[in-house]
Amino acid sequence: MGDSIASNLFLLGFAWKRGLVPGSAAAVERAIELNGVAVETNLAALRWGRAWAVDPAAVERAAGLPGVVSSAKVIDRLIPAAEAVGR
Repeated sequence: MGDSIASNLFLLGFAWKRGLVPGSAAAVERAIELNGVAVETNLAALRWGRAWAVDPAAVERAAGLPGVVSSAKVIDRLIPAAEAVGR
């Protein structure tokens, strides 16, 4: 993917799958379609982010990045900390 928008959508997918973003998957995907910019890339990024939330090792293997799983664990620690700051 390699661009900041795809990275943002990857993280959006991750956050959505973890229950941190309201709305349905269909609604988020429809918003991407309505935006009309790099639709296939953005949908792929969103879906990879959702998959990474469930099985980071499988996604990282598919991307040729085995051993990066610790990054998912870091995010798991950061989300509660960020939520606490936002209160």
